[in-house]
Amino acid sequence: MDAGFDMVPRLSTGAKDACTWFIFLAYITDKYKDDPLVELRDKYILFNVGELPTLPFEGHKLLRFSSKISGDPRAKRYIQEVSVVAKLMFGPRVVYWDEHYGQFGHYDWNEVQVYQ
Repeated sequence: MDAGFDMVPRLSTGAKDACTWFIFLAYITDKYKDDPLVELRDKYILFNVGELPTLPFEGHKLLRFSSKISGDPRAKRYIQEVSVVAKLMFGPRVVYWDEHYGQFGHYDWNEVQVYQ
């Protein structure tokens, strides 16, 4: 079972969205700065749980933040925590879903793969 959130509509490349994304990433980076399972890479933040969910440094590239949560109990915690912060920052654009409850993402998986 997968869970996560989709950004609907996705962020633009404009200054307002870019600034809000920067603040969001700064919060996430600070929150997990001492967490050995969270890594800053060249172009994204990597969560070393489940299916290795990532947050790109360029917000307009994010369609989905998700992972399989049924195999790794740690994955669900990260998905939920990041989703809550995203919802606070981006409001109704953040569409949370959880396959366990019969909910599925807004975007087709093929579309998501193109942007990752």
